[in-house]
Amino acid sequence: MAEAREKRAEARKLLTSAIAPKEHRNDKAAEQKKLLSNTFELVAANRYKLKAKKVTAETDQRI
Repeated sequence: MAEAREKRAEARKLLTSAIAPKEHRNDKAAEQKKLLSNTFELVAANRYKLKAKKVTAETDQRI
């Protein structure tokens, strides 16, 4: 119950600042998704996919 009150208070603060609470939540979620999509593993995998077409089979096995 207290958590709901806190969320309501936060939403009211956003509304007084002329910010739509739903848009604010969506923006935060999109930002978080963007941060998680730029991990080293994902960047390395994407680079590997790009370079795999140009690399010989022998070199590919060494990697």
